[in-house]
Amino acid sequence: MKKGVVIFTLFSTVLVYGQRPNPKLGSLHRIDSKKPTLYLSFKETTKATEEIEEGYRLRFHNNTRWGILCYLVPEKSLPGDYSLFYKVEDREGNMIFNRARGHHVIFMHRIKPRTSISFVVPKKQLIKGQEVYVTIGAKYFGT
Repeated sequence: MKKGVVIFTLFSTVLVYGQRPNPKLGSLHRIDSKKPTLYLSFKETTKATEEIEEGYRLRFHNNTRWGILCYLVPEKSLPGDYSLFYKVEDREGNMIFNRARGHHVIFMHRIKPRTSISFVVPKKQLIKGQEVYVTIGAKYFGT
């Protein structure tokens, strides 16, 4: 069995004011200036259960000084995980999977500064060249 490289990409629906770096300000909006403001990291692989498929546990990190909104769908998840709304696309930008599809209700969830939440993406959705996109909200919470 060949092991493929999985690329995790974060997509935000938020347009950030002043996206160009300002050397005078440095990275005041980041808690850890060496890491992106919002990013995904791989935590571990998960085994299948009766209700959940085998998958990859990812962490969605908020490295900003502000709370951000993400969206949850009403689905079962493993203990400690969230049913985070995400999309999977191929290299050409074609949507492979949309977790919100078929759900009439989506919940908002606040991710506090300096924290992260975990979620599982089934292995069959992530093959070589496919990317995960997480959509966030644009409401400001302050700290």
